[in-house]
Amino acid sequence: MRLEHQAFDSLDPLPIAGDQGSRQLAAEAAGHLQLLIELLDTISDRIFLIDDLGRVTFVNAAFLNAYELTSDEVLGKSAQEILPAEIVSECQKADRSVFERGETIRLESHWKDRETGALYWSETHKFPMLDSTGKITGIVGISRDITARRKAEEELKRSESLLLHASRLSSLGELAAGIAHEVNQPLFSILNYAKAVENKLQDEQSLDLGAIREWIQQIKREATRGGKITQRLKSFVKPAETHRKPSAVNQIVLDSLEFMAVEARDVNVKIEISLTKDLPDLVVDRIQIQQVLVNLLKNALEACVVDASANPRVLISTRLLSAGVEITVTDNGPGVVTASDINILDPFQTTKHDGIGLGLAISNTIVKAHQSELIYHSNTWGGTTFGFVLPTTCEIAPNAKSK
Repeated sequence: MRLEHQAFDSLDPLPIAGDQGSRQLAAEAAGHLQLLIELLDTISDRIFLIDDLGRVTFVNAAFLNAYELTSDEVLGKSAQEILPAEIVSECQKADRSVFERGETIRLESHWKDRETGALYWSETHKFPMLDSTGKITGIVGISRDITARRKAEEELKRSESLLLHASRLSSLGELAAGIAHEVNQPLFSILNYAKAVENKLQDEQSLDLGAIREWIQQIKREATRGGKITQRLKSFVKPAETHRKPSAVNQIVLDSLEFMAVEARDVNVKIEISLTKDLPDLVVDRIQIQQVLVNLLKNALEACVVDASANPRVLISTRLLSAGVEITVTDNGPGVVTASDINILDPFQTTKHDGIGLGLAISNTIVKAHQSELIYHSNTWGGTTFGFVLPTTCEIAPNAKSK
C-alpha cells in the first residue's frame, strides 16, 4: 500500500530547480521517502504520527487494516474521529502527557467490536518527536495487537483456578473418613439429647422442665457446631476467583488444624501449636492460605508415621518478622531425600510412592501469588520444616473482590 503523507514533506526541502544536480538530489530524496514508507508498510505493528494539533499525519498499512479504514478516512483526522469510542479518552490523555512533559507513554487499551462483540486488546508506546531545536512537534506511536496474549493469560488463570479447585477436592476426598467422623459427633449428641427429652416427656410424674430446657439448648449448640463444620467444608471446596481481604493469620491456622484434627488422632500424631499473639491482619485469600496449610500439615502427618518407632510430632507456628508474618510446619519424620537435580516444589516431583507431585507445586503457586515463596529445610528434630512469610505489604490484586 502506498501512503501519500504530508508529514514527510519536510524530508524533501530541496527545491526542484533547473539545475541537474538539484533535480537528481530531489529524485533521490523522493525515492528514499517512498522506500521508507514501503518498509513501514511491511511492519505488522501499527505505526502512526500525530502533529502538535492532534491530527494524524501518517499511518502504515497495519494501522489501516486493524481499524478497516482507508488513508483518506485517517489522515488529518483526530483520535476522536478514528479510534473506538472506548479508548479515545485514555489515548488523548496519553497524548497530552507526551506534549506537556515530553514523556514516553505506554498504555494498554481494550475495546469491543460493535458488530461481533469480540474483545480486542492493544499495547501502545508513544514517543515525543523533536525538531532540530529540541521542540516537540509531534508524536510517534507504535501499537501492537496483544489480543491473543491476553486471551492466553485469561485461559491460564482459568486453568490455574481449576487446578487449585481440583487440589482442594483431592485433599477433601482423602480426608473424607475423618470429616464424616467429625460431623457424626454433633449428630450423635443431638440424637442422645433428643432421646433424653423424649423419655422425660413420657414420664409425666417426674417431668423436669429445667432439664428438658437444658437438653434443648445442648441440641441447638450441637446443631450449630455441625452447621459450622459443613460451612467450613463448603467454603473450602467451592471454586472461586481470588478473594483477598484483611484476615487474622492465627485464625487461618486454627481453622486449618480443625480439618486435620481427626486425621492426626487416627495416626496418633500430636500436633503442637506456637502462635505469636497480636499479629497484624494481612490482606490474603483466606481459603487459599488454608489450602496451603492443609497440604503442609497432611504431608507432615504422613512423614511422621513413616517411622513408627519415633515419637511423632508436628509443630505449626507463627511469628512476626520484619518482612511479615512467618508460618512454619515442622515434623520429626525422616526428612526430604531427593536427587540433587530435583526440586520437590516443581510439578510432578514427589517422594511418595503413591503421590503425583502437585500438592507442594500448587502450594508454592499460591504462596508466590501472595508475594512470598515456599521454602523447606532440615530441622533439629530430624525432620523437615516447610514455611513461608506473608508480607505485611500484601495488596489487593486489581481484580480481587472482598467476600
